[in-house]
Amino acid sequence: MRPTLTPNAPNKAGRGSRTARPDRVAGPGPAYVSRRHVSLIVAALLAIAAGLPAWGQRVTSLQVVLWDTGVQGQRECMSTLVRNFQRENPDVIICTDWRASEYAEDWVRRWTGSYADHAPDIALFTDLWLASHYVDLVTLPDEMQADLTRRIPGSVLARGKHGGALCGVPWVAATEALYYRSDLLGDAGLAPPKSAAGLVQCAIELADPPSRYGFGVPGPGLGGEGTLHALATGLGVTADDDGATKPTASPFVDALQMLVQMQSGGGLQPEVLTWSEVELARLMAQGRLAMMVGRPWVDALLRQAEEDRQTQLAEAVDMGEDGEGRARELRAQKIEWSQAPLPRAEGGATHLAVDWLVVFGNTDASEQALRFLRFVAEEDSQLALAMLGGVPATKRLAAELGGTTPWAGHLQGLADARGLPLQGWDLLSRQLSDALNYAISGRRTPAEALANSAQ
Repeated sequence: MRPTLTPNAPNKAGRGSRTARPDRVAGPGPAYVSRRHVSLIVAALLAIAAGLPAWGQRVTSLQVVLWDTGVQGQRECMSTLVRNFQRENPDVIICTDWRASEYAEDWVRRWTGSYADHAPDIALFTDLWLASHYVDLVTLPDEMQADLTRRIPGSVLARGKHGGALCGVPWVAATEALYYRSDLLGDAGLAPPKSAAGLVQCAIELADPPSRYGFGVPGPGLGGEGTLHALATGLGVTADDDGATKPTASPFVDALQMLVQMQSGGGLQPEVLTWSEVELARLMAQGRLAMMVGRPWVDALLRQAEEDRQTQLAEAVDMGEDGEGRARELRAQKIEWSQAPLPRAEGGATHLAVDWLVVFGNTDASEQALRFLRFVAEEDSQLALAMLGGVPATKRLAAELGGTTPWAGHLQGLADARGLPLQGWDLLSRQLSDALNYAISGRRTPAEALANSAQ
């Protein structure tokens, strides 16, 4: 469903002007103070609160738009980053603007189109958005690019480099891993699978429907296309010699065949095409799903579920005899899990996505905005951001933390990781969605389903 947003009317002063924003909505309606106006007022108040000479020293306000994805701690992390940055840069005030993530792509289209004069100074972009709109963004200075090239793996930087130049700094980098209930695998005497055939066999052996399912696959439009692409990336090179990615590439056939084999063996959850990634993760927390593909946010969800269980257990114990029954149930529901790299074949790679903090080209405060990006790129900032459902995105942090929770299964292969095609994913995702529908429903073989989707 498309959002019903009513932004200010386009600025007639032209794209280059950031000081002539309208203060009212075009057409009938109540008076409306512009975001820029509010930012300046807030900047002055914050400067006074910080003990700065608000009207004696020039203070620059930066509007930073981030997307509220519901990840626990994201706002607190940003507040800490802003506070530390402003302590070192008292002449800059960061005004964070959190917006609903479901409207993010629509806002990006507006800011890079007819609504460009109202773009913020800084915003959060996915690697796919950056690839489509890099001409509207500030290219990082040479010295900054050299520093990032020295400290950050080339696989990460490749997701934000266009025309040979970087257009942002990593905000959160994330790789897919195989999440599994270690207690369930241990009880069955199974080790985490390392091959495609092993994954299929493990899923079938762990399944005990309807109480437990071996492997979870999100439905088309609910994350299934990304899961299929991640599995295929691990099984080989999905792009042809010209760099184009087509659904008929053999790794896609092999990955889809894996899922069909799991389903025919009873290893997948029922109504495969209707589940979302979050629903699968919750099913895993309940002990009803043994394995799934996920990014580090799955670890955070499982960790929160286990903490909630422990809290409820303590409350039940405090109730004495009245809580004995509930305490027994909760003790039996302990959540034990781990991660492992996805199965990789020759030519395969770890699957990677990177979100970027970018500066819009028509900002009137590029020096201050780039200063904030430099701060975000520092090692301490990158470590804090990795806690928000990502992986440490610098070479040093990846080497130091590669064997620690929650990143043990995510950081192997980061140096040569690959991700979604930066061009053409809209088409490819629809093709993979169609193929999933046809193959999982049994109407076509995996090869037939993928070939038909390519027509």
